[in-house]
Amino acid sequence: MSSHVTLSTLDRHFSTLEKWFSSVPKHDSPDRVKTLLQPILDLQHNFRRKEKQITFFGAFKAGKSTLLNAIIGSEMLPSRVNRATGVVTKIGYASQPSASVTSHTSNGKITKKTIPFDDLAKYILLDLSSGISKPPQGVEEVVLHIPLPLLQHHCTLADTPGSMDTQALTERAYQEIEKSDLAVMVLSADKLLSETEKDTAGRVNELLNGNIVFIINRIGLVDKEEREDVLAWAKTTLRGLGNSLVGQPRIFVADAKVSLQEKTNHTVQTTGISSLLEFEQWLEGALSTPIGEKIAFISRLGILERHLLNAQILFQNQLAEAQITVKDLTQAEAQASANRQTQLENGIMRDSLRLSSIKTQLDHFGETFLNSYTTNAEKLIVSDSEWQGKLNSCLHLALNSYCQSIYQGITSPILQTSIEVPICDLNSSTINPGIILTEDSSAASIGGWIGGTIGTLLEPGGGTIVGAGLGAWLGQSFFGVDVKQQALVSLRCSAHSILETIRVQAEQYIDEVDQLLIDFDKSYNFNPQPSPSLQTAQKNDEYYSSLVSWSDEFQNTINNIKMEIVI
Repeated sequence: MSSHVTLSTLDRHFSTLEKWFSSVPKHDSPDRVKTLLQPILDLQHNFRRKEKQITFFGAFKAGKSTLLNAIIGSEMLPSRVNRATGVVTKIGYASQPSASVTSHTSNGKITKKTIPFDDLAKYILLDLSSGISKPPQGVEEVVLHIPLPLLQHHCTLADTPGSMDTQALTERAYQEIEKSDLAVMVLSADKLLSETEKDTAGRVNELLNGNIVFIINRIGLVDKEEREDVLAWAKTTLRGLGNSLVGQPRIFVADAKVSLQEKTNHTVQTTGISSLLEFEQWLEGALSTPIGEKIAFISRLGILERHLLNAQILFQNQLAEAQITVKDLTQAEAQASANRQTQLENGIMRDSLRLSSIKTQLDHFGETFLNSYTTNAEKLIVSDSEWQGKLNSCLHLALNSYCQSIYQGITSPILQTSIEVPICDLNSSTINPGIILTEDSSAASIGGWIGGTIGTLLEPGGGTIVGAGLGAWLGQSFFGVDVKQQALVSLRCSAHSILETIRVQAEQYIDEVDQLLIDFDKSYNFNPQPSPSLQTAQKNDEYYSSLVSWSDEFQNTINNIKMEIVI
């Protein structure tokens, strides 16, 4: 990173990043999404954290704990010839020394308690009794506070379990590196840079955007004439690691055991094999100047990218699955909709043909109407002296039956299309029975009246039939008019005339219903709402699409910042 990047520039970058932290798409996220988003959101406040963590890591028995003891100036951290550290141990500043241990119980509770320095080994050293390296049960980390001037610059040193011991210990060490602002890889001069160490160095370098330096420890185990060659080989092997701030690569050589003896005995090493002081001076210089803020920013940016990349992979996979689901459901529902549309169109076609069929049945309906009307009317004329005033009831009864037959014939298929079919109600006001009597009909009426009166006298309470017959005889005998016969003849003639009128109206009614079908077919837009399954898939598609866009744009912002600060 170029030196022209100021703290005010970093503040501007902080503000830019915070906009993306606060704009994460909101949704009732699945647990796996929340699991990936939470570390990203947790980093929002981490960028402005004053405390800087310097994490020491490396293969077991590289001398990390001894190296830290040399920096502290006393044998505070427990060490031994065999593998030692099994728990992350952090060292921070305080005017008065103290030690505490954080543990978790079997029921998941986290506890923290103060411990004496003499008990540190109990909580830090690995249990090797079973032949398998086991950290102290339940211990999460040990924290020391000491009055070391180097730590006054908001600095915490972290010792980690040796990598390449067990998978669990290696992962625990890496978890701590993921919280670091600077990583210090401790290498053993006599077993320098195995393939696993090279891979680990590259992994950490990528994670922290190059914020990694190297200490080749135990340099006293290498012959003096070979030390320069060892250092040159290490520089060649580690070429490309680091960055412009910490060095590319930055390598220190030391002999932690000798340096510790120098500090505890207050002696000066004259052999020149220990340059740990050079590392301490470099580190203090970095921490006490604005460069330290930039180093921390670069590491935190790299850690953010790591979490963001993990999230992006899930978001893209989930988006692809959601898109496939939406596509499949959309196609299936579109096909089902098309099938229903075809069924509807076929149904309308069948209904239209059925209407045409109903028209061909009008002659049959007409004959039924004619027989019903004339039969009932003839019975009325013969049996009722007041038949003239009751003929309309015969007409309406037959007409209602006629209309009902047509309506039932239509609605049986039409109702399947869900259109509202109007009731078949022909205009009876335009229909006149049309029975015409002669000019002597008044005489016939008189005869009928006289006959009715006589019939009542002869048969009180039931002389209607007798009176009607007598009235007809009087009308025919004294007035020369057979009124009923004349009415029956006129009735039959008018019935045929009525039949033509109602047929025209019936055809018009059928045409109106047919037009309703035509209009329904033209206007009906079969566009059903998506099913609940499709709606859910569409919401997932939209949500994961927004997450992909958010994470992509977030990453673009990070890339632009990195280009500006020139890592």
